[in-house]
Amino acid sequence: MAVSKKGIITAADFNAITATYDVFWKDPKDGSGNVITYTYDSNHSTDLVRRKGWGQTTSLTDVAVTSLIEADNVNNLVAQINSGLYHCDNDLPLLVKYATIDSVYADSSNSVPTTPSGLNSKGWLGIQSEVANTINTNKHKLGALSGEDSYSDTNYYVDVSNGGTGWSATLTCEVKWTFANYTQARHFFNSGGSIVVDLAAGIGAWSNSKGNASAPENVNRTGTNPGVGGGTNGSDDWLEIFRSIGEIHFKAESCDRTGSNGIGGDGFYGLDHAGGEISMFTASGFGPYAHAYSYAYATPTKGAGNETAQYGDRAVEVLYKGVETGGNFEITAKVKLTDDPDDGATIMDSVIVASCYNMQPINTPDHAAIGSNASFFTVGSTQYRFDEKVQPTVAQVSAWT
Repeated sequence: MAVSKKGIITAADFNAITATYDVFWKDPKDGSGNVITYTYDSNHSTDLVRRKGWGQTTSLTDVAVTSLIEADNVNNLVAQINSGLYHCDNDLPLLVKYATIDSVYADSSNSVPTTPSGLNSKGWLGIQSEVANTINTNKHKLGALSGEDSYSDTNYYVDVSNGGTGWSATLTCEVKWTFANYTQARHFFNSGGSIVVDLAAGIGAWSNSKGNASAPENVNRTGTNPGVGGGTNGSDDWLEIFRSIGEIHFKAESCDRTGSNGIGGDGFYGLDHAGGEISMFTASGFGPYAHAYSYAYATPTKGAGNETAQYGDRAVEVLYKGVETGGNFEITAKVKLTDDPDDGATIMDSVIVASCYNMQPINTPDHAAIGSNASFFTVGSTQYRFDEKVQPTVAQVSAWT
């Protein structure tokens, strides 16, 4: 229940905010106060409460009903809320802690009694609002300094390359991400984590500067012309298409691209609990003149006078499914490329690579790196932070075929 602007903050008021934030910081609880263990069931996509819960292990402390609420009680809560705010967005305003001589009023604009000069500008109602509104709105976000990709550890990425083998019509591969269980997956995505598919074509120059361009399977054969308009085997077209898409990030409630091209789906909470594949990302059309080097040209099947857009009907689709197997929870992504049927020719000697990895929520803040701002997350000798989430292993399921 909200506190009146002229009201006195009681232990019940304090503990109510602690309980509300604990739902985000740890997990939702049942009516008996026990943490709910969710399962991958028919409520996976419809139960909105399970979309809260970062799975943090440090505890929030209540105040006994017979105790006076002291500055340290409020500051411990504020420091943990600040850790959550900073985790979600490094640029969100942080709550200011109280000095030991401060009185904690419901609202800083309260004029009875007079607001002391050192009062937290948010007041108690402001702290309530941060939890109910700011934290809730940003709960699935990940600050720029709060996550890092896993492309430096072979357990947490895989490159699937076709080695330059010729193909036509369609090309498909599959990759899987394995979590220890459904709860671990839930906490990873709730905390802003994502699993990533990054496509590249041509000489192995990934759009995000990852990958090993000198590896034999990633070096194009003689006759290709990647990165320059007018290539005769389609590699230029696919390279431009992949660059326009950027990276594909599968998140808690969305499947987004970092580029400008493509339409995403509902992410982790859009998975079919029955194990069916769901199309979560599509990009198609690509023209005419949508990207660099796009032009109209005659195809082998249509001939001169029947020109089509260079990017024509080429399409990219990524389908995801989630299954529980052997106690683990696995998410599989099937990447499907469809060439323009009007082209008619086999795409030869062009390397197609799917780089698949994680964007992991990491320990934040780094107290040693943020200097004086560490005070927003520190009470006495205790430094509060958001602890990193366990990320899934990544493995190839099937090669490009």
